[in-house]
Amino acid sequence: MYLRIARSQIRRHRRVLLITEFVTALMIMTAYAILALANYPALLKPAAKALGDARIVPLLLNVTLVVLLLFTFTFLVYLNNLVTQRLIREVGVYRLYGLSRNRLTVTMVVQRGVLALVTIPIGLVMGVIVSKFFAMILARMLHLRVAMNLVIVPESLVEIGGLFLVMYLAIGLLNGLYLNRTKLLNLLTARVNLNRVTTPKVRDYLLGIVGLVLIAGAYYYTENAIAMVRVLNPILGPYGMIIGFGVVTLGVLLGTYWVIRFGVPAAIDQLRRRSRFYWKKNRPALFTSIVQRVYFNAHSLWLTTVLSAVTITMLGSAAVLYQAAQTTVTESTAMSVTASAQGVGLVEETMRDAGIVPKQRLFIQTKSIAARVRLIDRGNGAVTEMEPYSAMSLSTYNRARAVQKNLPKLQLTGKEAIIILPEKAVYRGVNRGVRTNFNRPIEILPHQSTLYLKAFSNLFPLGYNNYYSRILLVTDATYANLKGAKDRLAGFTLTEQQAAKITAKLGRDKVVDQYTQYMTINEKTGSYEPQDLETDNPALFGRYNYALQDQQQQEVNTLFGFLLFLMIVTGGVFMLATGSILVLKQLAVMRVEGQKIQSLKRLGWPSEVTRRVIYQQLAVIFFLPLAIGGIHSFFAIRFFAQWLDNPPGVLGFIIVGIYALVYSGFYFMTANIANQMENQAIRRDSIF
Repeated sequence: MYLRIARSQIRRHRRVLLITEFVTALMIMTAYAILALANYPALLKPAAKALGDARIVPLLLNVTLVVLLLFTFTFLVYLNNLVTQRLIREVGVYRLYGLSRNRLTVTMVVQRGVLALVTIPIGLVMGVIVSKFFAMILARMLHLRVAMNLVIVPESLVEIGGLFLVMYLAIGLLNGLYLNRTKLLNLLTARVNLNRVTTPKVRDYLLGIVGLVLIAGAYYYTENAIAMVRVLNPILGPYGMIIGFGVVTLGVLLGTYWVIRFGVPAAIDQLRRRSRFYWKKNRPALFTSIVQRVYFNAHSLWLTTVLSAVTITMLGSAAVLYQAAQTTVTESTAMSVTASAQGVGLVEETMRDAGIVPKQRLFIQTKSIAARVRLIDRGNGAVTEMEPYSAMSLSTYNRARAVQKNLPKLQLTGKEAIIILPEKAVYRGVNRGVRTNFNRPIEILPHQSTLYLKAFSNLFPLGYNNYYSRILLVTDATYANLKGAKDRLAGFTLTEQQAAKITAKLGRDKVVDQYTQYMTINEKTGSYEPQDLETDNPALFGRYNYALQDQQQQEVNTLFGFLLFLMIVTGGVFMLATGSILVLKQLAVMRVEGQKIQSLKRLGWPSEVTRRVIYQQLAVIFFLPLAIGGIHSFFAIRFFAQWLDNPPGVLGFIIVGIYALVYSGFYFMTANIANQMENQAIRRDSIF
């Protein structure tokens, strides 16, 4: 009996269940692929070699899997709730005909068990097939040259299959308990009601406006985060930043719900009051339907808006960081091999022994000095800093610029100076705002002279790896008068084969003891004093004796490519959740809408107008969350990117564009299904 009832329910609601089980199968596929990769030696060994740590890749894969499984269970419970609403009246009939509460619970569990026996094997088979492509994509993003086969890990198959079987049975048990606690009368009278729509009241307008104010306040906070934290810390203590961002997050969540639930209907009500705009073509039916659907879908619209914002932020931020990391490689090591004074001899000797003749050489001479300057940071706070500087003449910089094409053209006169530093984004631009860094005095220690700041730059000749901290770029005349120990730097351009050869000889794992040098500044004399790494002195500055671009590129590709891969996979799961929630929510109201449309057709309502109204109203339902979530994500990504000196964005826009295209696919699929279900020929049972 239990199996017969379960099969009957599945057959009757196959359209909805097909969507839910397909989405679940995709999540099973993703979960297996991630767990299998975490136990796949052919991928883990070369990745561990590239990163220098065998624990990083499996650890991050397992953490991602746990997050996805927690999200998947929560999401499946929500989907199941949408499906259960369609079963309520049917279950009420079973109860009316004498089906006991206990048997009803067993029936719900059996139904989920039947679905599990179909969905889980399909998801696992898809996972085995897709895992190879996941492995290939991951290897490509990590720049690993390894051959990939189908990733079949029996332990992972058993673990994922068993875990999802438990999820299915637990959800079936929850269904049974929920339906058992529902009164019979409520089961029999349950129905989708789209008519509970009233004219927006003053409260609705106020809450909609308050929601916009909360969102605008959150945007303002993210744009001025440092200044706001400086205000909050004296009041809230060291946790001011965390508390501030917590309040901002709650404000965005609450404000978004109020805008969707109250603000959108209020805005539509204002449009309806404009008679010339409202009474054109099919707008009365369109606006009425949109208001009904917004009221009915308020919670799902809010949820999909949040999911869209999280997904776009996650994908966009990961793409920005990946591109920024790629840029950082050339900014830190601008040529194939660069070396400071302590490493030049070792590099040249190694190249001679290996028979390497560089394609290009660049030698730079600087003077090691110490200087003090008071700068304004992005939070509008003044910070006095004493740092080691490599004083460089403008002519030397221009000579390096002839080789290093990405260096900007800079000009100086008199006692002007430009500070080149790797954290330019931390400081306020020299010509921005009331409190400016322009023309601030730079005191050269000990009492040599005073220069004046003209601008900042963040692009170093040869890259910043071979400098202790910063470059002070000055005119040739000023450079000649500065007193400091001379420091010789060098850079070499090599072919790909030569770079691989020297990396094999000078890699970080080969000569660790010769890789770095540390020092502190003597404030009285302005001279540098060598220090050991284990010193407790907090004012410790270090630099690489030499740096290998090929090695750093491999490390960046491995780490940030891996993180981008994880974000894309996680974002894909969130994207499926976002689209499927709206699809199932609209399926729940299509039958009710179909009855109304049949009545309108009896009165002469054209089918083409019906199709247009269906597509337009669903466009609002689908793209409203995408638009609001996209704006939230823009400010979130902008907040992350403002800490980068040269924030790139091309890859981020591409990934977000792909997300929007896939999301649009959900819209067209739903609109097509809705048009087929609602825009049918006139039936005899249509009610006027």
